[in-house]
Amino acid sequence: MIEIKTHKGEVCWWCGKSANSREHRHKKSDIKLLFGNKFCGEPILLKDNQQKKLQGPNSDLLKFERVLCQNCNNSRSQPFDRAYDCFINYTLNNYDKLLNDRIINFNEIDKTNTKQIKNDIFRYFTKIFCCRLASNNISIKTDLIDFLNSEKQINYLYFKFEIRPDIYTFLNRDNKIQNEGNIYLSPLKYYLRDEDKKIGLVYQFYNLQWLRIYTFYSNDLIDSNYNGYDDYYNSDSMKIEVKYTIHPDLIFKAKIHDEQKINEYDWLDNYLDKDTFKEN
Repeated sequence: MIEIKTHKGEVCWWCGKSANSREHRHKKSDIKLLFGNKFCGEPILLKDNQQKKLQGPNSDLLKFERVLCQNCNNSRSQPFDRAYDCFINYTLNNYDKLLNDRIINFNEIDKTNTKQIKNDIFRYFTKIFCCRLASNNISIKTDLIDFLNSEKQINYLYFKFEIRPDIYTFLNRDNKIQNEGNIYLSPLKYYLRDEDKKIGLVYQFYNLQWLRIYTFYSNDLIDSNYNGYDDYYNSDSMKIEVKYTIHPDLIFKAKIHDEQKINEYDWLDNYLDKDTFKEN
């Protein structure tokens, strides 16, 4: 069961040893890719409705609190970091192909060990998400740790990918600012089940340029509840959807008007329904 759980102060959620390392909330290589090794001007981080100055990509403001040990954060998870870097390099350099195919083919990232690199990419996402769960006092199911340890296949998590053509168009406009980029980690949200008021779903999303990656965490995310869940993760490819707030052709011509907000429960139903994995 996913529940509110106070994690022991400065104890590594992965191995239980002393937590003496701080993982980046946004991967350091992503930050350096967009803004360089040393920030120019006076960049700020908007957090909790407050503006805070950033000195560079290693700023403590860009990190979680101490919830991991150095071994787990560095050598133990190094293959995950490398796999993620390969994934980002591939996706950001193949916008047109991904937009046309609507498929991420992991075989094109690593032809010799496709399943391994796909799992390591998902292990990177899992590691970062668990850091956020620990930082927000939400329980971490042992299956997630077993997946990181290569002892079980993934359960209880779903990673969903989107292309945002509106953001791509804006970022590639003629008069764009030097060292301009889009990187964003959404608030972490959870919903309680009506029947027992236990946590039914936790979710977030991460933007890097025009790519958006959702993470959904739920007790219900197993193959017996979602037919095709196992096959979806064992496949060499994964669907990537195309979404935009305003059509790219209109982004510089039309004003964006505030429209009636969609109910978030309806929005989630659209992203996570019983047929999600059958369609892929």
